[in-house]
Amino acid sequence: MQTELRSVARQPLQDERGAFLEVLELDPLNAQAFENLGSTLLPGQSLRLPDGLLVPKRALHQKAVELDASHSNAHNNLAVSLRRDEVLSLQQGPATQRSLFQQAVELDPGNAVAHCNLGVVLGDHEVVRLQNGSLWDKRSLFVKSIELDPGWALAYNNLANLLAPQEWVRLADGCWDRRGLYLAALQLDESYGVAYNNLALTLGFREKVRCLDRVWDRRSLHRRALELCPRHICAYRDLALALQPGERMSLDGQDFGQRELLLEAIRLDSSFASAYKLLARTLSPEEHVQEQNKTQLLVKALELDPHDAPGCAELGLHLGSGHCQLQGWPSPEAWFCELEGLGKGSGNWSGAQLMQRALQLAPSCPEVLLAASAGGGPLDPCLLRAAALGNAVACRRLALALAPGGRVRVPFEEQVRLCSRRQLLLRACEEMGAECLVELALELEPNERICIQGSLWDARALLRQALQLQPNSTAAAELQRRALAPFAEACPLLMRLGPRG
Repeated sequence: MQTELRSVARQPLQDERGAFLEVLELDPLNAQAFENLGSTLLPGQSLRLPDGLLVPKRALHQKAVELDASHSNAHNNLAVSLRRDEVLSLQQGPATQRSLFQQAVELDPGNAVAHCNLGVVLGDHEVVRLQNGSLWDKRSLFVKSIELDPGWALAYNNLANLLAPQEWVRLADGCWDRRGLYLAALQLDESYGVAYNNLALTLGFREKVRCLDRVWDRRSLHRRALELCPRHICAYRDLALALQPGERMSLDGQDFGQRELLLEAIRLDSSFASAYKLLARTLSPEEHVQEQNKTQLLVKALELDPHDAPGCAELGLHLGSGHCQLQGWPSPEAWFCELEGLGKGSGNWSGAQLMQRALQLAPSCPEVLLAASAGGGPLDPCLLRAAALGNAVACRRLALALAPGGRVRVPFEEQVRLCSRRQLLLRACEEMGAECLVELALELEPNERICIQGSLWDARALLRQALQLQPNSTAAAELQRRALAPFAEACPLLMRLGPRG
């Protein structure tokens, strides 16, 4: 989910630029005029001043800060123009993005935008102490931003990104969950593309949500995000994840499947590591895309993000007993002996060494544990732990390993529980595709219903949903054919999958 920085909420109009230039002609040291001129420009734009000097947006905000060290909005807007690791030399001394946002808050405790931006750059577990001695973390800064300006859509979006799926937060007008906060952001700003994309990520495979007098599903929300933000790389990736293999969607008159969406994300940002990893999953071992095979794409993703433990495990599993060369990595011996850090030379790594490194980086990551369980038995400890942590694939693998009526001990964090085949499939089907839905349907009695994501489902509804998700899947069709006998009379529509003749 994407969190955004933003400059002051209410920017001057471009047609006011002439008036601000006239002010500078009369008063060349007017800090507010420099700040207002900077706010009329987009990032990367420049402006010619009355003295003929061509000045970029950042320099205008910087000049305002140097002329008026008490200008809160100028500090905020200058910070937005910086990279997180950038240090800027000001007359008052060196400044970073975080220090400028902090100063903006200290200079004006009522600056809602600066509170929100300081929350964005603060680490997940960090706390900042202001000059008055008060302590703030990310959540409290976003809550304060909403309190100061209940109409500030970005603060609702950014606060929602911090919440777990079942978590609530108390605001002045009541308690809110993650989805409610995204909906509030869109009520305040109908053109907020990032919030559409984030709202989509709160929906399950069949869920729909009413927003702005329309009913949306996950795909339509991702599509709307791309209509509003055609360069939103995360929306391309997330829409690719929402599509089933072979499914296609029209965007701006062009036909896109999973592979095309991911290639477009990479075209927009060649350093987008997760897009390379997901693109690799669309390829068979023999296939190539843009002259790169599956191994090369997984290697590229890991070189871009060396600390991606699931990516490391995925490449290790793919290589098996093979090896690969990773640019910018140390040798395996140097890594495991802690003799040198990343970013030096080129290391030759085996699949087993990559898996070992992934477990070292993230020993409790469900995706890493699932990869490590490959080749193990049906009750492999890594598989059991991945299922306990909620990994859908692990839950399904465990379920299929059980005999009808069988149970397995799953080591959940609070206690070890005995889980049945049905319970495991129920946990899995919220994220899995057509075959998992059919497998769950096989577990149900003809008139039995179960609750998935707040909706009641019987076997026929599960089968219909499986058909919608993957109508051309021969495996799913065969499973459904075997499941139809008890429901043939009650649901003649499904007889089309039965034997003919």
